[in-house]
Amino acid sequence: MHHLGGAFILPGERVRLLENEKAFRAAFGRFPADSLNGYTAEKWSRRGQECIIEKAFNDRTITCVFADGTRLDFPNEVVDGYSDKD
Repeated sequence: MHHLGGAFILPGERVRLLENEKAFRAAFGRFPADSLNGYTAEKWSRRGQECIIEKAFNDRTITCVFADGTRLDFPNEVVDGYSDKD
């Protein structure tokens, strides 16, 4: 389990996505653009927003649900405060 500023990457947790443009873009480095977990313009438009983790996967990715009901898949690295160091 990964601890981040008092929250965990677990289903049901509310998290905030990175707002910094460079950090947000860099967070997608493990995945090709436009792949399921990769960078897209739609995901870019969600910088700095809060979402609820719906699912967390073993490949360090999450499905997030936003207030408007939109579901998007992200690498864990896009969560503000996330660290893969235990």
